[in-house]
Amino acid sequence: MLSYKEVVKTLEKCLTTEQALSRIVGKRKYHYYSMMFQALKAYTKAVNTNQSPLITVKSVLIKSIASLTRTRPLSAGELNSVKRAAQCIVSILEHLEEPELKNLAIYLRLYNLMLRLGDNKRFKEMGLEL
Repeated sequence: MLSYKEVVKTLEKCLTTEQALSRIVGKRKYHYYSMMFQALKAYTKAVNTNQSPLITVKSVLIKSIASLTRTRPLSAGELNSVKRAAQCIVSILEHLEEPELKNLAIYLRLYNLMLRLGDNKRFKEMGLEL
């Protein structure tokens, strides 16, 4: 089992390595953590309701990316990037058990909050570092 920090970094890499996605999101790192949290929520809901995790994660990522590009629809290349990122995320989450998924959700929310607040000192005291 990887540490939660390593899992978060791996999930982040799934999103940041897709150039079409990183062009849209840019340097706003908290968007990546928000997307990872939404994808995790969608994954657990899909698993619990016997739906396809890939489709639900991909749908959530499309909604997140589309909300950042409100003036135009997503291009075919951007949709392909979302699909590859969703496949990567699902393949990582498949190896985690339910308690680990819950703890990962807490970690992702805390990282997102840390990035939004910019108060790294307080979070370092809790043991959270990027």
